[in-house]
Amino acid sequence: PHSPFPIPHSPFLPVVAVGAVALLLLSSNPVALIALPALALYAAFLAWRTRSWSVLGRGAWAIGLGLGLAAFFWLPALVERDWVQTDRLLSGYLNYRHHFVYLHQLLYSPWGYGLSLPGPEDGMSFGLGPVHLALLITSLLLAWKSGGRLRRAEESWGHFWFFVALLGLTAFLVTDNSIWLWDALPLLQYLEFPWRILVLAAVATAFLCGFPFLAVPGTRPRRRLLAALLGGLLLTGLGHARPEGYSNTTDAEYSPAVIATTGIEVTTAREYEPIWVDQRPPMPAPSDRLLLLAGQVRVLKSRVTGHRLEWLVEADGPAYLRAAISYYPGWRLTVDGRPHPLTVQNRYGLIDFSLESGLHQVVLAFGSTPLRSWATALSGMALLLLGLTAFRERGAAKRLTCALA
Repeated sequence: PHSPFPIPHSPFLPVVAVGAVALLLLSSNPVALIALPALALYAAFLAWRTRSWSVLGRGAWAIGLGLGLAAFFWLPALVERDWVQTDRLLSGYLNYRHHFVYLHQLLYSPWGYGLSLPGPEDGMSFGLGPVHLALLITSLLLAWKSGGRLRRAEESWGHFWFFVALLGLTAFLVTDNSIWLWDALPLLQYLEFPWRILVLAAVATAFLCGFPFLAVPGTRPRRRLLAALLGGLLLTGLGHARPEGYSNTTDAEYSPAVIATTGIEVTTAREYEPIWVDQRPPMPAPSDRLLLLAGQVRVLKSRVTGHRLEWLVEADGPAYLRAAISYYPGWRLTVDGRPHPLTVQNRYGLIDFSLESGLHQVVLAFGSTPLRSWATALSGMALLLLGLTAFRERGAAKRLTCALA
């Protein structure tokens, strides 16, 4: 009854809530960093509206269990971030100070496919949208003219003010008025682009667009308003759906082998390179990912995957070799089934090792670390708790059904 969109009680709702939080964490690090505090604020708001600690507890349980379910991913990424060169996100073009939005750009900025630039002449738009702004103004006028009567009659208007506040907070955080806050919160700086927080504006304005319907009596007028709303969104946004251009590419150009040899990446400044890499290797890696530095060897057989490299090597005397794979904690080397020492003593951050004379089965495999194992166990515990929660909710739903019957 305290939600603008009441949903019947279901034992699967906690599972859906926890799963949504976990999937959010797994989908995008920046979006998760932005959305989780907003979800916590919303849970606190619902608890305040209902004057219920139970609502706050259920919200905290859903968020906490979602965090636990995705701990195998986000916990190592957060703790081990010093092992990759994330400091590149804070320098040069990527520094957050270059990418604040001007207030007038939220009201209007031309649509484009360019880059975010220092100053107001960006090649992309940060506008909230004319239809969304019009409905926001309409909702504010309705709330003011009602003198509180409409707000008291409709529980949903409490949510209206929450999303207005969320939109205001978003506008504050994306403009340089909040630069002091960004300077004080180092973790926030890794978002690179303050305008990423506009994802909250998209959610807030989507909710706010529905509130004028509360002031329109009757089904037919509401249908007309809905038709006008959809028509306005199509007229103002359809032109943005066109692509800037087309590229003539084939699937073969993005095969795993091509990606491995050409070094195609999804990073902006190679910020996820291990800290042991000072310089990129001058030549592409061979197909078997094995380089001879000293001695004489013959590679009789090789098998290479993303996390495991195997070679059958015959060495004519002592030999020194290099695996063309960047070192990162978790790589382990075995020779003839026994652990073997490896070193990283080159500017490329590649793995070096030595072999004695003879025939050897060499395996380089990427495994876990104590932290990653602990995080995976935490996710397993969260999954178990989620199952117990669903079982408990199902029992509560059955008891409620019996009581009503």
